Amino acid sequence: MKLLTYLKSITEFDLKYGYLIYWYYDYKKDIPYIHKVCTKKIVLDADNEDVFQKSFTSIKKIISAKQEPFAIDKIKPEKCGGCVVNKYCGHKNKKYQEISFPYDTKYLKLYPSEY
Repeated sequence: MKLLTYLKSITEFDLKYGYLIYWYYDYKKDIPYIHKVCTKKIVLDADNEDVFQKSFTSIKKIISAKQEPFAIDKIKPEKCGGCVVNKYCGHKNKKYQEISFPYDTKYLKLYPSEY
């Protein structure tokens, strides 16, 4: 969404696509190092325009309402695992059925693993 917003908002250039670059890093003795880089090309086409408009409408709605239902049954572990903010998201534990704006710190509570 961020890249689509850039593509739509930067009007000084006729942008048709952009690249997402994912840096995967770890730490060795408190020194970060990159162990993998991936890229994905995002094209400003009709499908992405539709995705952008739906997301923009959804964002305006949650900002206005301050809270909305969160569909825990639609959580996908493979998507959450690849998310760059997965360390800070409390919704992947499926314990919250609402989400708020701004993101409430109560969602950041840790829970012991269930086996």
